[in-house]
Amino acid sequence: MTKGPILVLVFLSTIPTLADEKPWPQKGDTIFVSARLLGMTSAAVAGFQLPDMPTIEACEPLIFRKQSTDGRTTIIKDHIGYDRKLRGAWRTYIHKTVRECSAHEKPEFVKFSRGYLYELPPE
Repeated sequence: MTKGPILVLVFLSTIPTLADEKPWPQKGDTIFVSARLLGMTSAAVAGFQLPDMPTIEACEPLIFRKQSTDGRTTIIKDHIGYDRKLRGAWRTYIHKTVRECSAHEKPEFVKFSRGYLYELPPE
């Protein structure tokens, strides 16, 4: 028996597992963002006040919720359960592990916009 048929068989057996792999991250995955997300305190208006949103330090675990269809906005959930939106080129700041996150350069500032939206300056 030659090595050719064995190699073809081994190669063909890996095809189904490659096709089943989904892109990362998926809804519910734990992610680590290599940027500090500043919190927010809102003033009461007509007796109503939004809850304070704490600062999230870089590389704290967060939950990936979804990505917009245009890929510009990522929605994450923090440890308290608040949704936060990341807009811009955040993909390079989202990591699978704390170690990977800690090794990545952190932006010096993140512009906080209305609501729970964080925007990175254009690259």
